Amino acid sequence: MEIIEQLYREHAGACYGVACGMLGDSHAAQDVVQEAFLRVWKQRGRLDLTDAVRARGLLMVVVKNLCRMQLRRPQQELAPEPFFDPRAMISAREELRRVLGVLQDFPPGERDVLVLYYFYDLTTPRIARLLRLGVPAVRQRLSRGRRRLTEALKEDRQ
Repeated sequence: MEIIEQLYREHAGACYGVACGMLGDSHAAQDVVQEAFLRVWKQRGRLDLTDAVRARGLLMVVVKNLCRMQLRRPQQELAPEPFFDPRAMISAREELRRVLGVLQDFPPGERDVLVLYYFYDLTTPRIARLLRLGVPAVRQRLSRGRRRLTEALKEDRQ
């Protein structure tokens, strides 16, 4: 159990960031991350989890596949909470779906950096550590991603 605990400590945050970015729902993202680690743990006898780079890559593949499966399922809409203005919630939800929909078409490197930076308020050095990139590479991906997102949202509105 020790190796899976170490993997969880080291990679759960990055897995959660990817899942939340793909799903746009923090609760669903938590479920996906838990399921991913459970699946890896169940297959631990057949997998080499001692190589940190390969283990992280495996976890990311499992998380992304689980997210894709979740996105294919029919969505259940929740009733709005009574103390919120339903119109504002709908507008914010629609805007978030637009942004997340546009982000789906981005290269994974740009999408991951944007999600971690804007949705999780992580600093560029922290993102660099999580994704094992240099800080200049993270800044470059943020810059490219911002430009691409701005252009894509303009096109989407027209």
